[in-house]
Amino acid sequence: MLQVKDFNALISCCNQNGGLYHLKRQKGMNTLQIILDIECRGIARYGKGFVVASNEEGIILLDESLNVVNFSHAGKGLDLHGIAISGDFAYLAETKLNCIGIYDLSNGLNRVDEICFSSCKR
Repeated sequence: MLQVKDFNALISCCNQNGGLYHLKRQKGMNTLQIILDIECRGIARYGKGFVVASNEEGIILLDESLNVVNFSHAGKGLDLHGIAISGDFAYLAETKLNCIGIYDLSNGLNRVDEICFSSCKR
């Protein structure tokens, strides 16, 4: 039988019963706690906290204790699918526009640029 070590994991989930979940395994016991009761399309580490992408809510910043510290409706409704962080910028796949939206996390979570593909839908 496979031995599973203790761990902490954050899981983003979209669709029905979506949300941001904290899964913890400690001493053979599993616990699952919902952190955000919204559909989530991705999560990435940012400093000591995290950035969450949500089609319903936009971009959400969490601190290291998983509390919401800031949010922006930027990106809302763009059919987000994934997020990556480089420095103070978030790169979100916006499949509705066929682009990667670039958001400044240090300055109001504003969309500052984009990388569009050949069939950009603007």
